Order: sequence, then C-alpha cells, then structure tokens
Amino acid sequence: MSNKSGNGKGFLIGTLIGSVVGAVTALLLAPKAGEDLRKDLGKGAKRALDKADDLKDTVQVKTGEYTEKAKEVGAELKDKSTDWTKKAVDTTTQFTKDVTDKTKDIAQDMTEKTKDKAKEITDKTKEVAQEVADKTKEVVDNVTEKTKELTEETKGTTEEVTKKAEEVANKVEEIKDKVQELAEESKK
Repeated sequence: MSNKSGNGKGFLIGTLIGSVVGAVTALLLAPKAGEDLRKDLGKGAKRALDKADDLKDTVQVKTGEYTEKAKEVGAELKDKSTDWTKKAVDTTTQFTKDVTDKTKDIAQDMTEKTKDKAKEITDKTKEVAQEVADKTKEVVDNVTEKTKELTEETKGTTEEVTKKAEEVANKVEEIKDKVQELAEESKK
C-alpha cells in the first residue's frame, strides 16, 4: 500500500514539476514581445497552478481512498487473525481433550487388564498350591503306608530274631551243660 501511494505521490510531484519547467522553458524560448511573454507566462503559471490544484485534489482523493482501503484491509486482516486464533485455540483445546480422553481410556484398559492378569495369576497359583498339597498328601500317605509295612516286617523279623536268639541261647546253655558234664567226667 505504502509503495503504491508513495509511487503515485512521486509521480504526481514529478508531473507537476515537469509541467512547470516545460511551460517556463516554452515561454522563455518563444519569440514574443515582453508584454505578450508576460501574459503567456501568467497564463502558463495559472494553468500550472490549476493543474497543481487538480493534482492536489486528485492526490487528496486517492490518499483518502487508499487510507480507507488500508483501514478496511486492516480490519479484515484483524478479523481473520482473530478467527484464526480462535480456531487454533479451539483446535488445540479439542486436541488436548481428545488426548486426555484417550489417555484415560488407555489407563482404564490397562487397569482392567492388570486386574484380569492378577486374578488369572492368583487362580493359577491356587491351582498349583492345591496340586502341591494333593501330591504332598499322596506322598505322605505313601510314606506312612510304607512305614507301616516296614514296621510290620521289622516287627515280624524282630520276633523271629528274638526266637532264634532264644534258641541259640538255649543251645548255648545245653552245650555249656554238656561241656561241664564232659569236664566232670574227664576229671573222674
């Protein structure tokens, strides 16, 4: 805007100066008498002043038009800027809300999955503990049964050994008695 009005203003001033210089040069170089020359100079000056006046009016009108246009464009740009800023804020606000909602959804989903996994692990642990308890009971029962069997076998064997020991003791007693008899007979 400022370049257009600056160029227009420079052009108008250049035109005005050029017109005055051209008129003065033409009058001075024209072969006329003094009084005619003064009249022509007066007319030329009046025309130059009228032209300058016209140019001044044109410049004022154009300046007013350009100023009004600049104000309109400035107001439009201000409104557009306000709209863009509002849209940017609204978009950012919506985006933030969407991200927050999505984050909450993900956190809720992860919490539920964690609870499900914890329950699954707890259930599996209970199953394994029950299996271990059942196996332990089975092993204890087997050991108890084997112990009873061995105890019975040992008891039977102990009784046999005790009987055999008594038999051996009796035999030893018999042998001792015979040895004493023989020893007495040999003394006689």
